[in-house]
Amino acid sequence: MLDIMIVDDYEVDRKQLKSLQFWKQQTQLKLVEDVSNGIDALKRLRKQHVDILLADIDMQKLGGLELLEQVKQEKLCKCVILMSEAADFECARKGMVLGAFDYMVKPVNNNILGKVLRRAIHFFQEEEQEKRTLDENLEIIVESILDGGSNFDRLIEDLTDKCFRDKESEVDGVISLMNFARDVSKEVIKKYEWIQLLTPDVEEVRKHMLQSGNKEMAVVLFNNYVTELYNAIRFWHPVGMSALSGKAVEYILNHPFDKLTLTDVAEACFVSNTYLSHNFKKDMNKSFVDYVISFKMQIVKKWIAETDMSMIEIAENLGYDDYKYMGRLFKKVCGVTLSEYKRMQTK
Repeated sequence: MLDIMIVDDYEVDRKQLKSLQFWKQQTQLKLVEDVSNGIDALKRLRKQHVDILLADIDMQKLGGLELLEQVKQEKLCKCVILMSEAADFECARKGMVLGAFDYMVKPVNNNILGKVLRRAIHFFQEEEQEKRTLDENLEIIVESILDGGSNFDRLIEDLTDKCFRDKESEVDGVISLMNFARDVSKEVIKKYEWIQLLTPDVEEVRKHMLQSGNKEMAVVLFNNYVTELYNAIRFWHPVGMSALSGKAVEYILNHPFDKLTLTDVAEACFVSNTYLSHNFKKDMNKSFVDYVISFKMQIVKKWIAETDMSMIEIAENLGYDDYKYMGRLFKKVCGVTLSEYKRMQTK
């Protein structure tokens, strides 16, 4: 059901429009309100959602064109249909430029109203179909990120094309892509909560996408972010591990703030230290200790780049009693000292 609001400062015109037979013949539309001026309409729209707005152009208190501009700016209604007593091409043209869906000359008769509103119904049906398609894309892309699908790059390319297709403006496409970044992040984190400690904050990514204001940069930022999710899972939780190594990896990734000794993890997996150590090295091509240190140093890098935490606070949070010891591990893994890395991030 699509909700409709009429805005016209002439009561007789509102009554005439509401009296048309078309309303009785339609089950997909509901006339929820009629308002006498643009200012009141704007106030109501900020509180109550409607799908379609029928607005007179020539109102004394905030005319239809000004109302349309404000509605589009605040994204209060997707489908605005303008009305006027004169077939004014210039007004119609301005309305289309501002994003009006259509234009009707008053008095509106049953046939004209039916023709325009049937087009509006079709518009919403197509939009719903596009949303379902994007939802399907979301499911496929998240599955590819989690399971390592080989056609990942192609899926991302198809998605970015769909986000910008048939949009009123480039900014609308950017917002669509921003929302998709948030949805992908949410679904991936549901399965791998630890991924947040190793990859950029999605809200920061979305903020930079919006600030960029253009398709090319937004697509690059989106691609970089989802690729980081994909690569992080491939590296830290690779496909093909034995059940034992998989269980050990899950334990490590889900306990980043523990000291994480081989003994603790072996006990959690109900095997001996030696047996776990041998199997882990075989599956992961690195020792248990090297994996744990590398994992924690990635968290250190993220926290240095994105927070104001001191080195002492970072060390304590990651289970290190001495931040200088953490610094030596960082230099070994990352090739630079903690202070050097911090200066690099500042620049």
